Amino acid sequence: GKKTGILELTMESTSQDSVLQTLNEIANIYVRQNVEQKSAEAQKTLEFLEKQLPQLKEQLEAATTALNDYRTRHGSIDLDLETQSVLKGVVEIQTQITLLQQKRDELRQKFTESHPSVVAIDKQISRLQGQMNSNDKKIEVLPETQQVILRLARDVKVNTELYTALLNNTQTLRVSKAGTVGNVRIIDYAVLPTEPIKPKKALIVAVSLILGLILGIALVFIRKSLHRGVEDPDLIEKQLNIPVYATIPHSAQQLKINAKLRKNQQSNELPILALENNEDLAIESLRSLRTTLHFAFLEAQNNIIMITGPSPGVGKSFVSINLAAVLADAGKKILLIDGDLRKGLINRSLGVSRELGLSEFISNKITLDEAIHKIPMANFDFIATGSIPPNPSELLLHERFNIFLESISKHYDHVIIDSPPILAVTDAAIIGRMASATLMVIRSGQHPMRELEQSTKRLLQAGVDIKGIVFNDVPESSSRYGYGKYIYQYSYQKSN
Repeated sequence: GKKTGILELTMESTSQDSVLQTLNEIANIYVRQNVEQKSAEAQKTLEFLEKQLPQLKEQLEAATTALNDYRTRHGSIDLDLETQSVLKGVVEIQTQITLLQQKRDELRQKFTESHPSVVAIDKQISRLQGQMNSNDKKIEVLPETQQVILRLARDVKVNTELYTALLNNTQTLRVSKAGTVGNVRIIDYAVLPTEPIKPKKALIVAVSLILGLILGIALVFIRKSLHRGVEDPDLIEKQLNIPVYATIPHSAQQLKINAKLRKNQQSNELPILALENNEDLAIESLRSLRTTLHFAFLEAQNNIIMITGPSPGVGKSFVSINLAAVLADAGKKILLIDGDLRKGLINRSLGVSRELGLSEFISNKITLDEAIHKIPMANFDFIATGSIPPNPSELLLHERFNIFLESISKHYDHVIIDSPPILAVTDAAIIGRMASATLMVIRSGQHPMRELEQSTKRLLQAGVDIKGIVFNDVPESSSRYGYGKYIYQYSYQKSN
């Protein structure tokens, strides 16, 4: 039990004989190890003292010789009563200090400087040193002859007492080591219980029921914790104070288009949803976004739209391409720019090469006409990323990029820039400062609210005002039943 100094050994086994034998052997080994440990400690201390004895003997002989030589040279000198009193005090203090230092050396073989036992001895030595300093001041006022004889006599007495004490300790340790016994005793050897302790069937049934209940509840919580993405556009508007401009439902047709792109399958049509199936609900939602943007740009400083997202895989390039196609279908002159100079791949969807694009134009390696690709089937123009530069952010900060956007926007109704994710790099913050409308695309159920708040904060700190949010890839069930107002928009446009 605790603070009783008693250890209780228990063991579970299927064999009665083995459990008894094992427990009793453990107890015997523990007792034997205790004795061996005590003996080893005594041996270690004895070896230390035996090393000190020859040194002390030499010091004693040297001190005795020095005292005798001095008396031989100066004749027999007796110490007066005052000097004898000082000598007695000095010898006592010096002897204590030396013994404490020896004790400290023994402890340092087992413990560090910061161990409480070592620290306690250091404090005692420090206190005695203070007393020794006081005695030294008394010695200084004595006659010179008395001072010399006192110091010599002190050395003889101190070394004599130390040598005697050390010799006695050594003899005591030798005797103690020879008859070393431990401080551990076996009170009772192991005994077997009257009946088996396992299995307890009633307990097993009860525990199984409880564990089953806990496991079921835990699975529910785990599923909820793993699915923490925001799925409610109303919650986003309330939390971020940014309007949701469009809710784009999941498109099965777009999945097929993505599969074609991954397999690099050739087709007579561009792999753009707005061209392959302009009645898809996702395209209907983008038409609604087109209308919203029309009113948003009535008082805008320019006609530049930046489309970005918190992280990769949200569908911002899908929105950029199809929004460009929807705007062009309404008779607008559109320029789509792939502003993701790190991983932009819009050119694959449009069937053009990414070489000789934005990075070459900003670097003044090609003309604007060489950078612009005409996309007749989609009825808009396109500028690819160009070769991947070593410093995309620095390139976008170049004055030539600003001048280019100011100039090119005058020749188009809208310039749409697909930028890298907000949280990955700073490019979106750079491009966004030059756009009148920044749209943040988020995928339904993919982003925790904290991620959306961090993305919004990063853009706002860079001076980029987010006009609206595009809530992408909403499951059909959510669009149909959860957000009826969007279905109303789809049906309304279809009837027209």
